[in-house]
Amino acid sequence: MKVTILGFELKSGKFTPEGKKKSIAFNNLHLHCSYNNDYEEGQNYGFGSSVISEKIKNEPDRIRRIFGCLVTSDDLESMVGCDYEFSYNQNGKLDKIYPLDSPAEPAAEKKGA
Repeated sequence: MKVTILGFELKSGKFTPEGKKKSIAFNNLHLHCSYNNDYEEGQNYGFGSSVISEKIKNEPDRIRRIFGCLVTSDDLESMVGCDYEFSYNQNGKLDKIYPLDSPAEPAAEKKGA
């Protein structure tokens, strides 16, 4: 799916689920993106853009797999406003991010990361 990255958030901390005593740690990267929603299927149709957010566990191995390398905040900032191809696995989870101009090049390297 072709997307434009609109922004990102790095969120980490701990929370305690309701009714539980033990807290759970989290560390996630959220990518906020838009994609073209133009379609026509019989009487149903769409026009313009839709917005999605992808939550990625901020773990080195997962970041390397998805982006092709470890990314810094500067790398992520340089990706904002650019178009990418998001590839999903059979479970519908984000699996890989490719720059549109060169699918073989890791996403963060598009902007010289």
